[in-house]
Amino acid sequence: MDASRLLTVATLMLAFSTFLGALIAIVSILINLNRSLIEMLLYAIIYIDLNLIFLYYIRLRWLNKIV
Repeated sequence: MDASRLLTVATLMLAFSTFLGALIAIVSILINLNRSLIEMLLYAIIYIDLNLIFLYYIRLRWLNKIV
């Protein structure tokens, strides 16, 4: 995988996870779950961070050829 393709995938995953986190927060407000907005936003941030860690691992694997 070349660098431009990796950057495209990383950008799309970040955009999707951000959208998904915002969607979770909006849906929780609309259906009035027992969880607060702050808690849902924290879950969204954790989800985004996990995606970024995964992307960082892929980048390291691609750059250093770690098996």
